[in-house]
Amino acid sequence: MNVAIGERMALRIRDCGIDTNKVRVIANWVEGDVITPISPEINPLRLEWNLAGKFVVMYSGNMGRAHEFETILDAATLLQPDTRFVFLFVGGGNQLGPLGLSVVSRGLTNAQFRPYQPRNQLGMSLSVGDVHLISLRPELEGLILPSKFYGVLAAGRPVVFVGAADGDIARQIGEANCGVVAEQGDARGLADLLRRLADAPLEAERMGSNGRRLFDAELNQSRSLAVWEETLEHVLQTSPQVSVR
Repeated sequence: MNVAIGERMALRIRDCGIDTNKVRVIANWVEGDVITPISPEINPLRLEWNLAGKFVVMYSGNMGRAHEFETILDAATLLQPDTRFVFLFVGGGNQLGPLGLSVVSRGLTNAQFRPYQPRNQLGMSLSVGDVHLISLRPELEGLILPSKFYGVLAAGRPVVFVGAADGDIARQIGEANCGVVAEQGDARGLADLLRRLADAPLEAERMGSNGRRLFDAELNQSRSLAVWEETLEHVLQTSPQVSVR
């Protein structure tokens, strides 16, 4: 059995000649009882990080080679005159250093950086953002599915995806109405979408609630583990040569 974490990944596997019956999609997950929606007004990190009264555009997690940041930085540059916006980068990775240097060279005063947060504080940390950025280079669709997606949904925040409009995350955003999508390179479009969400807090709140509903219905830990258990039982029943020790 070949387990993929997204439909595009499953398609790539089938395109390699693998029998459809030997391919299953099981989503990654986060713990939905640890990461829950917390209102910004009662989140102490908003005060601690000097973000009270700001519209926080958050990127949380790995800043790796698969993720594109030029579009995000260009949008931050366009939005710098609007003092409502703060771009908050939390985490680390291969691109953290270059990203910090680019923020300095551009003279961006609307960007902040924080390190990875303790696991038991993830619910508080992810709820700092009013919206969450996720980026994936289009050529990597079907090879990578950013797991930060699940934490954003669990936290009840809108997803702002920068990448392929026909990718896995973009598809789920469209089906659940839990965020918006901007193509890589379209910084002006991304900036316009962020302004729209900042100007329409009720719309953003509905998107966040839709995301949490999607998480509870399809992407939670209990469901994924149940599918894993069923898959392993199926393999054991249909492949007598397989044993579990």
